Amino acid sequence: GSGGGGSRPPGRGGGRRAGRAGARGGGVLSEGALRRFLVALAALVALAALLGTAIDFLPPLHMAVGYNWLLRSFHPVAYTESGLYWLMPWNTFRLVPSTIQTIPLGSESGSQPVWGRTSNGLQVVLTMSVQYRYDAASLPELFAAVQTDAPDPEAPGDLARTYHPGQNILRGYALSALCNAASTFAPHEFFWERGVVTDALADAARKA
Repeated sequence: GSGGGGSRPPGRGGGRRAGRAGARGGGVLSEGALRRFLVALAALVALAALLGTAIDFLPPLHMAVGYNWLLRSFHPVAYTESGLYWLMPWNTFRLVPSTIQTIPLGSESGSQPVWGRTSNGLQVVLTMSVQYRYDAASLPELFAAVQTDAPDPEAPGDLARTYHPGQNILRGYALSALCNAASTFAPHEFFWERGVVTDALADAARKA
């Protein structure tokens, strides 16, 4: 009788210990699963970021040259049809307008006046606009050969990504040709032979 009175009800203490052990075991498994989930999520984010550097969009009215900013090299062939392109990782487009571009030489508000001299040394103010268009076949070589200013990041729309390679060089050649041609005419010819002078200046700018 005394032995029976001293015994505990079976299963209570063992049940609590087993329950606590089960809870601890479940916590370890949940923590491991969370770690695996975070690692997989980080891998997916890294993969998405890598793929994001391999895709670019060519908008209408533009051409583009692919540029590898890791190797700092240009693709050998220009892209001319608008659309979404797969370029490989660490590659992006350098956009160039495909339409006719205009360089004002002293002919628009805000542009610097162009001063030339006549054949006898008198100063004259010259105004002209030079129009040009990029050639897709030579565009990769042009990008690689000349230093090109970066686009204005505050420009609206695609202008913030649009380059104008060689524009400053073309402006310099046109200014030089314009002033040289003007120096072959006498002052009175700028008034009485204006059409002849204008044609000669335009022809000099085209040949430059």
